Amino acid sequence: KLQVLQSACQELDSEPRVLEFGTYIGFSSIAMAVSRSDLTVTSLEAHPISAAVALRLIKLSGLDSRIQVVLGPSDVTMAALNVVADMVFLDHSSRRYHLDLESLIKNGQLSGAGLVVADNVLSPGAPLFLNYIFQRHFDCRVYEIPEFMMEMVPDWIVVAKRLPGSSGAAVTTVPHAELRKCALQVHRLCMRSMHDVIELNER
Repeated sequence: KLQVLQSACQELDSEPRVLEFGTYIGFSSIAMAVSRSDLTVTSLEAHPISAAVALRLIKLSGLDSRIQVVLGPSDVTMAALNVVADMVFLDHSSRRYHLDLESLIKNGQLSGAGLVVADNVLSPGAPLFLNYIFQRHFDCRVYEIPEFMMEMVPDWIVVAKRLPGSSGAAVTTVPHAELRKCALQVHRLCMRSMHDVIELNER
């Protein structure tokens, strides 16, 4: 997964700006900043403890001048940012992937030929995001890569390049009922996984 993410960074023009959703402990932010010296990252994190750990690790890495961590829910924090991103990395709650990406496009916060990288699209899954991205003017690539430390669990990373001149308009705007049902099941599994063990046959 790291190789796909860093390879996507190499596709960007000079002095790229990356907007990350889901800092966690800062691993991916650091990896992207390490991949090229002219890249800056603004990373949004909803959980204070994760943000505090990430800030400490980023400081220790010596990359704090190029990585900014913003604390708060994504739908609140991104609206206050004065950032037009060349690349967006979605790695937070998968049920928000399509919502946050749509807001970025509507607000002009994704550059005209920007990249969108989304992790965990198959496991635990982001069906509404897939429905969203494949109905818009993006050139999409899907990489099948095993989940971290779970070689028996396949996952997908989507790398989608916004086509020049695209307005982000959809062919169909309302997801099918089965997709919405699937997205709800994914969300419930994610909530359960915070305090229970999820068997593979439930995924």
